[in-house]
Amino acid sequence: MKSMGRILAGVVAILAMTGVSLAAPAKAPPELSPQAKVGGVQLQAEPVTVQTMLSFEKPGQRTFVLERYDPKTGALIDRVIEPLKSPPELVAVKDFTRRINGRTFKSFGLDVCPVKKVFYAGEIVNCPDAVKEVAELSIENVPVVLCRSLSGSDPAIAACFLILAERLPNGTPVGGVSSDDDGIVLDGLASLTKTGNTVLRPDLERTQFFSVQQETGMNGLHRGRRK
Repeated sequence: MKSMGRILAGVVAILAMTGVSLAAPAKAPPELSPQAKVGGVQLQAEPVTVQTMLSFEKPGQRTFVLERYDPKTGALIDRVIEPLKSPPELVAVKDFTRRINGRTFKSFGLDVCPVKKVFYAGEIVNCPDAVKEVAELSIENVPVVLCRSLSGSDPAIAACFLILAERLPNGTPVGGVSSDDDGIVLDGLASLTKTGNTVLRPDLERTQFFSVQQETGMNGLHRGRRK
């Protein structure tokens, strides 16, 4: 598969962050900071920012940070900081289940690959193959990966964030923070699920809005079509 789809997706993401509309008739949902909920539990955690991610940066290596939270109180239980040994491995499409540094994590609030064939990177491909490529590409040249998970669940329900940033010669960080979940929603490979009328991932509503405005988001996931 070609990388053009990811480039287009990145352009749309930049437009989303800057508030530029793609001539959409509807109003885009408000931009929210990366979610502070995991599996519906409100975490007692600081917002995920470039500065907090860079605080875990280790010279000459990629770093994996795992934070575990109490599923009842949302309090931080422990934090593990270690070298990132290999790219995340997609072990199951359902719940976007990945293995990172020997630990298994799954996402929440997403309907991943409800269709077998999707339009991705200019081609019609198997949806699981596209999801696997997104998981692999998202980690390239990324210095820090942060996963926030609920303790006691197996596999752990988690939200994993990537730092898409680098430092200028004067040390000033530039870039932003993204997530694996954001990537597959933007590429139209997953849609958001609800409990009643409540979207479980309001942090990704804006991403889904812009996904349906681009060709890679027109996979029938957001308009009720099934292929």
